[in-house]
Amino acid sequence: KKGEHIPPLEIHGLNPAGGLKSTMHDMLTYLQFQMGMKETALADSITLSHQSQHIKAMKGFDSALCWMIDTPKWTTYPIIQHGGTTIGFHTYCGFIKELEVGVVAISTIQFSFSRMLKVLLQHDGLINTNIANSIFQYHLQQKNR
Repeated sequence: KKGEHIPPLEIHGLNPAGGLKSTMHDMLTYLQFQMGMKETALADSITLSHQSQHIKAMKGFDSALCWMIDTPKWTTYPIIQHGGTTIGFHTYCGFIKELEVGVVAISTIQFSFSRMLKVLLQHDGLINTNIANSIFQYHLQQKNR
């Protein structure tokens, strides 16, 4: 906000919230494995990680193993996704396997208090989730043409 460089966030006690460092290329390769577009001996385990555990994480989402399964009204396909937020940094990784479409989005936008309330009350989505849903909807429209 002030135009000053901010050093990398180090969260020593909570490595899952910032301890894994990846490039965009790493994440896109990861998505290819998750969608079954690259062969791996871990394919069965990856598929298992996408299955619902029948636990509602929040309204509209089922929990899988390390994934959330979103079932928006605008598609019959599940969106398997996970996102994260730390101070001023937001990530999203998700895909629709049936369409072979995946999205990785990272942003450094800071939310206002009123915007965060809307997200928490589910009146609005996180910025990266909104971007991803727009991409998914576009590909769904192209498929249906």
